[in-house]
Amino acid sequence: MDNCTAITCDGKTVEWARSEKTRDRITVSASGKFPDMPTAIEYPESSDLAKAATAYARLVSSKIQDSATLCLPTSDVIFRVSRLPSTDTAEIAAMSRNQMEKDAPLPIEEMTASFEVLSQTGDSSLVLSACSPTSSIDNLSAVVGIPPSRIDRIEATILATLRNLNDKNVFSPTARDVALIDEGPNIVLVIADAGMPVMIRSSGMVKTANAATLTNAARVALIQAQLEHGQMELSQLVCAASSRNLQNAGLSMASALGIKYSPVAPASLPPTPHGAAVRTIEGTAPLNLFPEVWKTELDERKFGKRMRVGIAAAAALLLLLAGWLYVWPAVMDQRIKALNTQVERRAAQESEVNDLRNRIKIIENYSDRTFSAMEVLLAATLNLPEGVEMTSFRYNGDKNHVSIEGKSKITTLVYDFMEGLNTSELFGEVKLVSGPTLNKALNIFVFELGIDFKTDDAEEGANPI
Repeated sequence: MDNCTAITCDGKTVEWARSEKTRDRITVSASGKFPDMPTAIEYPESSDLAKAATAYARLVSSKIQDSATLCLPTSDVIFRVSRLPSTDTAEIAAMSRNQMEKDAPLPIEEMTASFEVLSQTGDSSLVLSACSPTSSIDNLSAVVGIPPSRIDRIEATILATLRNLNDKNVFSPTARDVALIDEGPNIVLVIADAGMPVMIRSSGMVKTANAATLTNAARVALIQAQLEHGQMELSQLVCAASSRNLQNAGLSMASALGIKYSPVAPASLPPTPHGAAVRTIEGTAPLNLFPEVWKTELDERKFGKRMRVGIAAAAALLLLLAGWLYVWPAVMDQRIKALNTQVERRAAQESEVNDLRNRIKIIENYSDRTFSAMEVLLAATLNLPEGVEMTSFRYNGDKNHVSIEGKSKITTLVYDFMEGLNTSELFGEVKLVSGPTLNKALNIFVFELGIDFKTDDAEEGANPI
């Protein structure tokens, strides 16, 4: 894939970016933010809220003309990073689903789950699993006005943000970091090992951010990371927040944890959707929260469309065939009548031409002396071997045939005579009618040959009579 349009939602605003792959990197070709999504506070009446939501969806979909990668707010997604004892994709999928089934707040049938492999070592894999209520995915599709048929992939906004941070080399390459990120009205806490997320959690609201509460949450997360992913040096607290309240809380957290405070201005990063677009273009992020029910509906819709097209094509073909069956005989009748009229009109001229051809043929037959008796006798005489004597020559021009009788003291000379006649341009088939037979009275061998002329009919395979 050489380009991708991505849409992120933080629960308050919707942002989009179109990224394209150049020779050596992926760049943003266009981006933008939409106004805040309509809320029940702004529109207390449900009918007014529905109208506002419809107008908002129309606004977003009018800007996004092609298919897109859609990113859920992190508050709607549950994450778990685990090391699983397998490198087989099917086995990892089954184990990941089992883990998410334990964490899911709803029956797994009402959730959509997916995973991606972060790294593999030996026979084990570090796997990022995620799940979200299918209803949340449906709602987001409706909010942005992008139907399932135009959605390439669905993931979480935090993964796009982490990709942008990694591209800026914000995280420590060999240590464990704590990241505090404001995602719209929500706070996201991330524990990253060498830039790779090993824990992602929503941690409250930005406007009520409390340093002590966040510090306790970070400590619990670090203990869990140490238990599940091993001991690692703690390096820094990365705070990618535009909220002054969250920045102050992050500074207090870093001091309490005894690590460096590393603020990152969100304005210095590429648009958040760019991170999601990069992941889609590179194709290295298989995490896709595209609901199975959507796939089923799309397959059924495609099947129905193919059926409708097939029925329409069959109906058109039947109509064409019916028209052909009714129209074609009438057309042929008219054509036959027209041809018969032409034949009748040209009958006199045709008769004159045929008469002229017959006269010419008669003249040619009388003028052509090729197969005359003299020419045939000459051709036979020229091929007569020494030692063979011709005793009879009977010519039949009507049947294009000649009979030759002869005698010879040596039988092989008779066959030489026949071979010579076969090479003549005048003669076709040469047959031995009788002999060579010994005449005891004359003490000589006698024979009779039947020879057909090589006429045009003979050349075409006919046997002259």
